[in-house]
Amino acid sequence: TVALCRVGGFVYGHLLMLDEAIAWYGKSNALSADPSISALLGELYLIKGDREQSKRFLSESIAAEPSAFHERLLAAIASEEWRPLTLTLCMIARDEEKTIGTSLDSVSGIVDEIVVLDTGSSDRTREIASTYGARVIETRWQDDFSAARNEVLREATGDYVLFLDADEYIDPGDRLGLALLKRLLPQDRDTAYRVTVKADEKLQDLSVSLLNNLMKEQYASHHVRVIPRTDRLFFSGTAFESLDSSLGSTDLAVRDASLFQIIHGRENG
Repeated sequence: TVALCRVGGFVYGHLLMLDEAIAWYGKSNALSADPSISALLGELYLIKGDREQSKRFLSESIAAEPSAFHERLLAAIASEEWRPLTLTLCMIARDEEKTIGTSLDSVSGIVDEIVVLDTGSSDRTREIASTYGARVIETRWQDDFSAARNEVLREATGDYVLFLDADEYIDPGDRLGLALLKRLLPQDRDTAYRVTVKADEKLQDLSVSLLNNLMKEQYASHHVRVIPRTDRLFFSGTAFESLDSSLGSTDLAVRDASLFQIIHGRENG
């Protein structure tokens, strides 16, 4: 019965059905207390926005089984300055009706705002984006990726911004990680995050080995994907656009976002 309850909590948690996940994990702990389950309850309550319940379960977990990560987590939300921050998804797209739904679905229920800059689609890209509540902005393509990135960035209103391409998505197993990172974003907005971007393993056999390696190298060089919204950050480079130049002129810290990864599909390859 305990194992079944944990499976229920796991499944509902990855679907971000937080009340159901909390209920199942709660049943598990009632039958057999486990500090790892208490830690999960603390994380789920934090994602839900219930700070006091999160602190309670994290404290219980740490008292029974100390964890450096959960101690840092508890210290962060125990601060008087802590408050939930908002996250905007920014995306540029053109004729991406085959992939944009998967991309936006993967962040549904996590991001607070979606802004899609459409550069001249002739398919259903704009309509599909709108069904996810996206604010769709139409513009003329100017042969400049940085110009498009900066234009959509200026439209964001969240505290932080997440960049995804229309053929990228968050793996279902990493959605909880992204939701948790959102709650851990620094209050003073002084940090940008590098995110691992990897090719969809299911599609790797569609490309030759050399192309796979080239694609991985390209994306490894451009993986600062979560940034605070600030006028000090902007993209440069017409084709291989990057935030590196503007980041180098600020005092912002750059950290690795280890709680989630971005998957790059190959449907448009």
